[in-house]
Amino acid sequence: VESGSTAPIAKTPSRVKASSGTLEKPAVTKVAAMTPPTVKRPSVKAPVPRKIKTQNSETIANQATAKPKKVAINVKRPKVERAFEEVETRSPVVRKAAPANWNEEFNFGSGSNKLNDKASRLLRANVRWLNQNPSVTITIQGHTDAIGDEEANMRLGQRRADAAKAFMVRKGIDSSRIETSSMGEQNTKYESNRKNRRIEFIKN
Repeated sequence: VESGSTAPIAKTPSRVKASSGTLEKPAVTKVAAMTPPTVKRPSVKAPVPRKIKTQNSETIANQATAKPKKVAINVKRPKVERAFEEVETRSPVVRKAAPANWNEEFNFGSGSNKLNDKASRLLRANVRWLNQNPSVTITIQGHTDAIGDEEANMRLGQRRADAAKAFMVRKGIDSSRIETSSMGEQNTKYESNRKNRRIEFIKN
């Protein structure tokens, strides 16, 4: 080393003497401390106390003396039982046939033996009456107006009487209880030809 100058002194790692030899100290690395993360806790609302209604002694006394309410209980009975009860308790209804108006007549079209609505209605009423009076027999007479041949009108009157009888037989009247005949144009008691084309009923 030259005089008058100062040379830097190099630091040498300290050595540890051991019986086996010289060991160097290991270098120590400094580690920065880690800050733990911040965890937000959920806010919890304090429960609101409920208001409890208290009853005074007068209210308790009124409840004790109050009459119990009547509760209506609607019990539905099975429909099958109801049906049997109605059948057992219902009195039989017997329909009486309206008295037959044997004097009432109905008319036909010219040269026709076709039954109109009035004829059907009157014949049904007579059928109901005859069903309730099984001992009665009747005669149906067919009439015509005076237009045309007399023999042809006689046949036409018979066809009209037979048409009325056939209707009543279809409705259940025994054919032996109904007789038919034709008067043709022999009894034209009305001035109107339409009214003379008719059927008359006669109880035997």
